[in-house]
Amino acid sequence: MNNSSIVNHSSRLLISVIVLFSSLFFSCQKEPDKLGLGITPVGDRLNLRYCDTSTVIAYSVYDDSITTGHTPTTSSTLLGSIYDPVFGKTVASIYTQLSLSEYNYDFGAQPVFDSLVLQLQYKYKGYYGDTTTPITVKIYEMADTLSLNSVYYYNQKKNIHSQELARYTFYPHPTDSVKIDTVKYTPYLRIKLNSILGNKILNASATNLSSSDNFKKYINGIYLTATPVNASGQGSILYFNLLGTYSGLKLYYHNTTDTLVFNLVVDSYTPFFNHFDHFGYRHANAAFRQQLNGDTLKGRDKIYVQAMGGVRVKLRFPYLKHLLDSGKIAINEAQLIFKNADTDGKYTPPSSLSLTRYIENGEHDWNLADYIEEGTTFFDGVYNSTSKTYRFRISRYLQQLLDGKVGDYGLSLHNSGNAPRLILNGSNTTTGKIKLQLIYTRLQK
Repeated sequence: MNNSSIVNHSSRLLISVIVLFSSLFFSCQKEPDKLGLGITPVGDRLNLRYCDTSTVIAYSVYDDSITTGHTPTTSSTLLGSIYDPVFGKTVASIYTQLSLSEYNYDFGAQPVFDSLVLQLQYKYKGYYGDTTTPITVKIYEMADTLSLNSVYYYNQKKNIHSQELARYTFYPHPTDSVKIDTVKYTPYLRIKLNSILGNKILNASATNLSSSDNFKKYINGIYLTATPVNASGQGSILYFNLLGTYSGLKLYYHNTTDTLVFNLVVDSYTPFFNHFDHFGYRHANAAFRQQLNGDTLKGRDKIYVQAMGGVRVKLRFPYLKHLLDSGKIAINEAQLIFKNADTDGKYTPPSSLSLTRYIENGEHDWNLADYIEEGTTFFDGVYNSTSKTYRFRISRYLQQLLDGKVGDYGLSLHNSGNAPRLILNGSNTTTGKIKLQLIYTRLQK
């Protein structure tokens, strides 16, 4: 063989090696969107199998054990009333304390009340529902105290004083800037209160005004609620940022020398929480109500998810362990897919859902293996507006389940966001049913 042939042969060998290692490298990269699409069994040579017919049992249940309140990650506080044609009536209310904007304040000689105004800064795109329907908000003084160290639940109530401080009916404008003297400000709501609370503030002692803790003992806080909307398809839930720059209580007054304003605020040391009333879903449609009341077979048709301490979905895979009848398997990929059943556009679907696993005491474990070890992007749960689906990758969880490393207590699907609700296809619909797609390897005995 001449030198030229040797060089050509070596070059071809080198190229082949490079191509081989390149193919091995790229085949090891995660391309989850391509897994499970159009794959069929490839036979015993690789022991690779594909299955999308696993039985899934799913049905909706009450979700009344979710905590609420002021945390470092609190983003929205909800207020309003909505009458959903499927989920029925909901009223969102707020309990909040108030903090001093400055300590040891002096109202001056002979202070006289002028007005008291509550401002609530809207969140960006801060509403859900129909803002062409008027909302009536009522405000009361709280009789109970709140604590930052306490845990509050969405269905929890606190005692209030019976006398109204305000009753205000308005059409929400959560996206319209507030214009004052030609200057535009971020959208916020203004509600004028009567003189009862204003005069109580003006009569506060020096001790009451010496610290926010002392002031909160003097005035426990305020309660905001809404009158229930009575027409199906109407009403809205409004999202407010109580910690926003333009949120707070403004007391306008004058004394013998000047006209002044005193501010009360909600800050990082001020406890508050939401209360949600769904009226026992008495106004919900029959199929949804029957499912909540224990008819789990209704989950074959539709399942329902609602935030605000509403409803979540319980999921089980009762026959999954039959995959082990012929020996152990290794799960390469597992995708759990849900299809949106309500796509008429009136009620925007949540941008994402959460999936947790139940543990022995019936509580939720948020540390699902796929979420912790693979990260949020790979775990998914984000709404795909093209396919109208939500997808979760749960390969590690199912492998742990089959290996007996976690208890088989099922999964929980819920909306950890704000007001949106969602209707999904159930486990036995003609098209778009809940699907568990599996790619797994049959291990050699």
